[in-house]
Amino acid sequence: MVKTIAEEIAREAHKGQHRWGGEPYISHPEAIVEQLKLENWDCVNNDDLIATAWLHDVMEDVGITGLELLHKKIPLDVIIAVIAMTKLPYEDYLDYILRVRLNEIARIVKLGDITHNLSTLRGDQKDRAAKYKLAKYILVQL
Repeated sequence: MVKTIAEEIAREAHKGQHRWGGEPYISHPEAIVEQLKLENWDCVNNDDLIATAWLHDVMEDVGITGLELLHKKIPLDVIIAVIAMTKLPYEDYLDYILRVRLNEIARIVKLGDITHNLSTLRGDQKDRAAKYKLAKYILVQL
């Protein structure tokens, strides 16, 4: 099952990493997965959505490639969504969000990502809130 494989890949990839609050990094994709399970997204395959949530940071943060995911039997739709969610080093954040918006699976997972990030911001990171709120607006309204 793709969700299980994706979870295993994410847990291994993020092993030893921590978020800004010090908690294990894997708690971030876990929170997004749990949030998405509570919502009803009839427009996309739920297994692909959950797999993408698990894997959404493995390319950007760990350097896993799409080819590696393909070899691990991750479906192409999930790989394309993860690629869409991978911010390129030279890419402006606004351009990145506009690109994410073009892939429905990536758009939904990015909304979950932003929601979780907003809920875990520390006091010294409040400047990120405006950026996240603008991104959320673009992903929902445009």
